[in-house]
Amino acid sequence: MKLHRLPEYILITTVLLAGMGLALYCGRAIGTGQTSTLVAIFAVAAAIFVLLWMRARVWMLIPITWGFAGQIYQLPLPFAVRDLAIVFVFASFFALIALKVVRRKPVYEALDYLLFANLLYVAIAFVRHPVGIFELGTKRVGGKPYFILLVACLAYWVLGRVLMSPRQARKLPFFMIAARSVEMVFNFVAFHFPSTAPVLSHLYSGVEISAETAQGAKVTDVREAYLGYFAMPLLTGLCSYFRPLTLVNPLYIGRFIGLLFGIYGLLQSGHRSYVMAVAFTFAAASYFHKGMIDLVKVVVFVIPFVIFLIASQGVLFELPLPAQRALSFLPGNWNYIAVNDAKGSTEWRTQMWKIVLTTDKYIENKWLGDGFGFTMEQYKAMEQATAMRATEADIENQMIVGGVHSGPISAIRFVGVLGLVLYLILLVQMARYALRLIGRCRNTPFFVISLFIGIPAIFEPINYIFIFGGYEASLPNSVFTVAMLRLISNSREAWQPAVEIAPSPEEEVVRARTKLPSRLPVPA
Repeated sequence: MKLHRLPEYILITTVLLAGMGLALYCGRAIGTGQTSTLVAIFAVAAAIFVLLWMRARVWMLIPITWGFAGQIYQLPLPFAVRDLAIVFVFASFFALIALKVVRRKPVYEALDYLLFANLLYVAIAFVRHPVGIFELGTKRVGGKPYFILLVACLAYWVLGRVLMSPRQARKLPFFMIAARSVEMVFNFVAFHFPSTAPVLSHLYSGVEISAETAQGAKVTDVREAYLGYFAMPLLTGLCSYFRPLTLVNPLYIGRFIGLLFGIYGLLQSGHRSYVMAVAFTFAAASYFHKGMIDLVKVVVFVIPFVIFLIASQGVLFELPLPAQRALSFLPGNWNYIAVNDAKGSTEWRTQMWKIVLTTDKYIENKWLGDGFGFTMEQYKAMEQATAMRATEADIENQMIVGGVHSGPISAIRFVGVLGLVLYLILLVQMARYALRLIGRCRNTPFFVISLFIGIPAIFEPINYIFIFGGYEASLPNSVFTVAMLRLISNSREAWQPAVEIAPSPEEEVVRARTKLPSRLPVPA
């Protein structure tokens, strides 16, 4: 027995003894029909197995599960899969630190302190407007965004204490994409086989129940939003692993098929914002991979293709309605239904923005914000509006909760103009940090992961201000992005490639002339 591994042996022995006891208890629970208890036991057993298998690598569960915002209803805890994974990893790290498996202390930079300033401002907003839950009868309810932000901070705490190896850096984007494909498959089955939607949505809340509306309609005429949630990381991953120009080459069959599937999912989702994000990703990845020459080639190739696509629409072929909606911001012969739907969405948003900014009904303090949550009176108003089942009711509810589909206006609703300015500074500095990090990671094993995390970070200020954003969701994502950027930077700094430099011919001559004997005499 190796003494330095004694804590590990103690942990394994304890787990084995506990497993034997649980096996006996499970046998008894099966006989009495206690299924909910069994689900909880198996979940705990699976968590322990994962911890023993991954040990210090358990931190990888945080980025892998970050996209799982849905809840598994069979578990006794009413939290999203992402939240459960982060809390589990956070608790595991206390044990790993106690056992001296993890010893690294975090090192903070200016970006971290800017993030802390934003979190402190949110904490002040909470103190100014305390929020509870409906069951306690508090004056303000709806404080779930505070919990989501707290969980994101736990993820930041963990990622600041680990380093990734070059092998983990190369594989992590693939694992993150593969994890998102699981949710995509569930939604695909529910959408194309509507009879399964109630069952699957009862198992996992991330399955869209609206898939049942596909019955009686052409599948090509119905938006599949879930495909966009998977297509974005897929296309970003392809552009991170490979030169974007090679993706359009059919000779690289795997990359080409992945590109076609990603574009199909992007267009079928019907989201205009995704089209803009992917265009930026292709351009940025081309520049980071091979410089300005590849960027020019991509532009020269893409512009004629887009012109041909627009000119042929309605003449040589008819694109599905979701694809026309996604491309409707470009001039073309688009279907009236698709254009009208996209136009109506824009008008719906601008109407909310005008009402929220020009009245005091939905934002009491535009300079300091009202914090997350809403009053009990607003909650009752939302219940009454929901009973109306009209478009006006949906608009009313969105304005009350702050879901106005605008990053800056949502920030004013929650943290005011001052909080918005502070958050915009964070986004800009985060983009600058990502840009410099990609440059430092060039020609290293961390280049792929720096592109996968860094390119969306560079695009986020544009997306948040001008395209689409929501402060309650964007801030936790920014906490995660800062944590990942710092993790990549720390790992890059700690990485020392073992490169043996061959001696020059002159050095070989000097070594031959001054060759020492194989065994030196021992001094007296």
